[in-house]
Formats: sequence, C-alpha cells, structure tokens
Amino acid sequence: RPLRRVAAVLLASGLTAAGVLLSLMFGSRELALDTVLRAVVAPDDSEATVIVRELRWPRTVIALVVGASLGVAGAQLQGLS
Repeated sequence: RPLRRVAAVLLASGLTAAGVLLSLMFGSRELALDTVLRAVVAPDDSEATVIVRELRWPRTVIALVVGASLGVAGAQLQGLS
C-alpha cells in the first residue's frame, strides 16, 4: 500500500510538471522546450524570456494556486457531509 501511494504522488507530480512546461510553451506564440528552459534557468533580454517570465510564468503559478485551493475546498466540503 505505501508503495502505491508513493507511485501515485510521483505520477501526479510528474503530470503537474508536464502541465507547467506545456503551459509555458504554448500560447499565442509557441516556444520550443529548450527556449522555455533557457528563459527560466538563464534569463536574458530576449523576447522569449520576456514572454515566459512576465506573461506565462505568473499565469501558470496562479493556475496552480487556484487549482490547489479548489482541491482543498472540495476536500473540506466532502469532510462536512
């Protein structure tokens, strides 16, 4: 049983990381994975860095926080009934 929980947590974490990368890659202008990783790890003054760090990263973080909040609210509501 504990092994299944660990596997489930690892799977969920991997899917979340993949979703974050996809969110950073796709938009009105698609960016390659290496361009996104470069913008996150070693930012410069390029247009891609501005797109990732100023537009897409905040949107992605907000989406993660909202999703986690909705999950907690759902768990609390299930606990009440």
